[in-house]
Amino acid sequence: MVKSINRRMAELVTQSGKVANPALTNLDILDSADIVNIANSTSAATAVFDTLDSLPTTSLSAGQQAFVNENNRLYLSNGVGWYNLSLINRTPTWFTEPDATYEIADSATPLIVIAKATDSDNSDVTLVNQSVVSDSAQYMVDVSNDSSVWTFTPKTKTQIGDAVAAGNLTDSNGDFVYTFKWSDGVNFVSKASTISYNPAPTASPAAYKGFSQIVWGTFQSSPIAAYATLPGGTVLGDKAVIVIHGIGYPSTQVAISGAHWSKSHDYEWGYNSNATGYGTQVWEATINSNDISNNFIQLNQSDGSTSYAMATLIIFSSGTTPIFNHARINYSGHSNGSSYTVASAAPPTGYLSKTGLLEVHGTREGYRTYSSATNGIFLGSVNRSIYYIQAMYQASSLAQQYHRFTYNGGTIYSSSSVTIAW
Repeated sequence: MVKSINRRMAELVTQSGKVANPALTNLDILDSADIVNIANSTSAATAVFDTLDSLPTTSLSAGQQAFVNENNRLYLSNGVGWYNLSLINRTPTWFTEPDATYEIADSATPLIVIAKATDSDNSDVTLVNQSVVSDSAQYMVDVSNDSSVWTFTPKTKTQIGDAVAAGNLTDSNGDFVYTFKWSDGVNFVSKASTISYNPAPTASPAAYKGFSQIVWGTFQSSPIAAYATLPGGTVLGDKAVIVIHGIGYPSTQVAISGAHWSKSHDYEWGYNSNATGYGTQVWEATINSNDISNNFIQLNQSDGSTSYAMATLIIFSSGTTPIFNHARINYSGHSNGSSYTVASAAPPTGYLSKTGLLEVHGTREGYRTYSSATNGIFLGSVNRSIYYIQAMYQASSLAQQYHRFTYNGGTIYSSSSVTIAW
């Protein structure tokens, strides 16, 4: 028997007076284009209800629409009941919204940013990370992400300077834009943050300006002179430091032209852990007008003793007070052609109050090729034939420095490490 209209109407309502669930969840076969067309053509007639229970069950007409806030669903009536048309997908929202601007404090301190979003329709849904960053960021920071936590690890001042020199960055001080973006596959939430990083502030009173290196020496012959060129940018009043390796101890052997130079440190070491007789000296001065006029510092071997001296001249801005530490580095057996990373002398006491760390490293063995190491950026070296080699390093952060070398054969001598905090 065909059901009457009244019978069908009755089946739409439960005994408690609520709309029957099958009438609400029975899906009509409509694609997204059909739904959009219906919404565009009849949006003015769409009624809005707060709950599913409030949908009308009488006086229905075919084509009548209703939107229910409770479950974000759109329903269409065929004149008898309601049919679920679609699920309205809401845009994800921020649970922890990132700031519009950030600043990286210094080259040793990573920036941590939390940017957490949540799905507005279902909190259990896993959103997709679609974050992007401007091109310049790759030369300024390393970016890592773990769930909703981003870590921006700054490049060192040296790496930034190299990027500027290569034309990848226009300036050592700058910023980049990181856009944090989460998507549920349909909609997304995003926030663009400008991140500033100034690794080389121009106003620093303790700025390291540069260095130059020389090598000279004789074997039982008359004294000779050598000339250390002033690094570019040196001006009157700058602080100058000279570290000399390859001289005897306690013989003076070296004098520097100009009464303003004084020897501040004198260290003894030897070719192995039990030996002595090798010397390392540190000289300091304030650059005067004669130095500027000559554009070099003259070093003299002051006696006829055996000497294979090497020197590194380092220039700091006026007002800098560098501090020093020294250690003899005793090596163990090496394999020819292998590379080794070794801790340098410990940072000087009080180094944490300084801006940076340098190491001048010398050894009585020239068959080594030096290179950068963990927290030790290799800046350059000079080699006195097979007798001595002196290398210059800059630490990438205020922490223990390391030097690295490839062993190329020959006797394995100890070395002398001078660390300088500035």
